[in-house]
Amino acid sequence: MLVSAAALLVISWTTVTLSVADDDGPLTMKSNAVIQLDDTSISLSADQAQISLGAAAGVSQLTQREISEVVDTHNRLRAKESASNMEHMTWSVFLANLAAGWSNECVWKHGNPPAGKNPPHKHVTQNLWASNGNSVNLTAAITGSWYNEKKHYDYDSGHCKKVCGHYTQVVWAASVQVGCAYRRCNPLKGLCDKRACMILVCNYGPPGNYVGAKPYKKGPTCSKCGSGAGWCTPQRLCNKDCKSSGDQCLCAAHCHNCATLDLKTCRCNCADGWHGAYCTQPCKDKNKKCGRNPGWPSAASCSAKYVRKACLVMCKRCTPAAEGAELKKCDPVLGPHAESLSAPPHTTPALSITRFFVTLYVCVMLLLLPA
Repeated sequence: MLVSAAALLVISWTTVTLSVADDDGPLTMKSNAVIQLDDTSISLSADQAQISLGAAAGVSQLTQREISEVVDTHNRLRAKESASNMEHMTWSVFLANLAAGWSNECVWKHGNPPAGKNPPHKHVTQNLWASNGNSVNLTAAITGSWYNEKKHYDYDSGHCKKVCGHYTQVVWAASVQVGCAYRRCNPLKGLCDKRACMILVCNYGPPGNYVGAKPYKKGPTCSKCGSGAGWCTPQRLCNKDCKSSGDQCLCAAHCHNCATLDLKTCRCNCADGWHGAYCTQPCKDKNKKCGRNPGWPSAASCSAKYVRKACLVMCKRCTPAAEGAELKKCDPVLGPHAESLSAPPHTTPALSITRFFVTLYVCVMLLLLPA
């Protein structure tokens, strides 16, 4: 659906839930939308202009401890999804300043102040949360309110029973940056017109929640990272910023179909007849127009992106297998950390406690045995 409202275009669904006890009781509310940033069509209040102008100086409304809490909470939750392409999320001062500017408006709706020329993101997804308390528990808002929607989401079918947009954005694999801000508003127009409320705004980029798409791909950890390299953090998340092996850059690549693995770059070199970052696609032209006239008769047509995507052989993006030869298929070649990072997360505390009490019980019973 497409909704236009001043400085924003809502190009995805907006989901809202409300919990109210009574006029004086507890209130919590949340909302989610995808927003197109705009650089001219909204007028700023004086306070908001100061926050927006502060972006160049790296001003952020959250403390460093709170920033770490937001980023660490997101990454901890993202790592739980058993995804093959889940990216490590980092803090964005740009997104945080947009959130600070918008929270300063004290209105219960989606939007952002002007982003300026050539912003790093043309669109962002925005999660909102509000409460009539006097403080914001960031971990509780992200985990208990947004991520908790996972219980309503069925990954296999993509079906959502109730509200899921906040959860799917938190774990949207390709969203690599987050920036948040919160403010106490008295009133928070459109929600708390007669009392003070706290509003939390989090912006995500690149945006997620594309209709019909799933938030991430299931599979071995870091086996399908978007960068094309299999670099992984110890927290089991793809790290697109890695250039070589290191503490936060562990090679967990999965190279298929007789490919070789370059350990320096953690990238796969495909055998003849195969294509793709992890060598899972046959190397062949996918369109009858490749090399045909009328159509795309020669490599001169390969300047067009759609031709390069369709005509892998004509555009020399891979080496086809020899004519008549069977495509080679072998067991995957794994990066040195692939197996350890793909193993289920360490979840033995409860088991260890059980073993302790069993051992203690056995020892006591042995002591009670007659000599």
